[in-house]
Amino acid sequence: SKSFTIQNAVTLDLNGFSITRSGDSSSKLFAIKNNGSLTLNDSKGTGTVNSTYPVQLYSNATFIMNGGTITSSGAALDIYTSAVNVKVEINGGSVTVAQGNSDNVFGIRGKENVKVDIKGGDILGAGSNRLAMYVSGDKDGAIELNINGGSVQHTGQAIQAYSGAVINVSGDAVIRSETNTAISTQSGYGVVELNMTGGTISTGSSTGYAVYAREKSRVNIGGGNVTGGTAVMVYDSANVTVTGGTLEGKKAAIGKGSSATPVISVTGGKFSSDVKEFVPEGNTTDTDSEGNFIVVVDKAKAVAEANGVGYTTVQAAIDSVANSDAAGTVKLLQSKAESVAVPAGANVTLDIPAGVTLTNTNGAHTITNSGTLAITG
Repeated sequence: SKSFTIQNAVTLDLNGFSITRSGDSSSKLFAIKNNGSLTLNDSKGTGTVNSTYPVQLYSNATFIMNGGTITSSGAALDIYTSAVNVKVEINGGSVTVAQGNSDNVFGIRGKENVKVDIKGGDILGAGSNRLAMYVSGDKDGAIELNINGGSVQHTGQAIQAYSGAVINVSGDAVIRSETNTAISTQSGYGVVELNMTGGTISTGSSTGYAVYAREKSRVNIGGGNVTGGTAVMVYDSANVTVTGGTLEGKKAAIGKGSSATPVISVTGGKFSSDVKEFVPEGNTTDTDSEGNFIVVVDKAKAVAEANGVGYTTVQAAIDSVANSDAAGTVKLLQSKAESVAVPAGANVTLDIPAGVTLTNTNGAHTITNSGTLAITG
């Protein structure tokens, strides 16, 4: 039942050996608190930590894992519910739970300023455990979870993001469920926002969801691969935006609950099924040479185009560029009577082809420029 409280900087190199605490003690093997930090290395690559509740972090604590294997019959890695100012970085090794009654392998909780970076290594759930990872912050933005490498895997659900977190998935990260949902997003005590620009989120279930957006959560997919029975399933009043990536579902690329009232916007990406109902006016869908559904500008309805997306007003196209982080071009597709404004801070090139005109309305200026504007054509 031995336990260690860490309140200063400690580096532990397993060096191929094992630390084993037998029994079913509910005390933490390593309790990190009060500006303490634990760095776990394994210079030989075969080291293990075997214990119930091996690592728990309290306020003002840091845990860095570079190697080794942590195995437990209870939660293997846990951040205490009311914790603040916590940092976890996983660069290698593996964290897993043996067959037991634990709810999750890695519980990420906290009040504010909790940051978890997963750059490598594996978080692995076992069949009898509900989740590989549980995420619950006390308010909006309490937790920042960045997964740009390594994997979070489970035969059941991999991640339940219940509350108060911003989750960024990128690089070659893998989130995988064999039989259930890969990741669900909710809005318990605070909204969960999932941003995906790379990596893979998938389920092996032909009826399961890779991404399950629920309640008032937000999901933004701009890259990566999402694969499942349904790639992205949307319920309640969740907000889902897809601007890129590949969504592949045996049943559907994007599904919506029958009584749900979500906001779904699709302006880019590749899809295994038609997503036309989610495409904003001024756009439509087509198929590429590989049979994927893609979003294209509807030249019959769009009056302007910016970054490959069609708009039914020139102002909406200008605003899309203004709201981005870079300069952009708005191309007029047909003549339009509309007075427009370029807001401060925006850098817009307005491309007006020969034979196309932009004329003012109601005696206002055709263009009111408060930013940076170039006109070509």
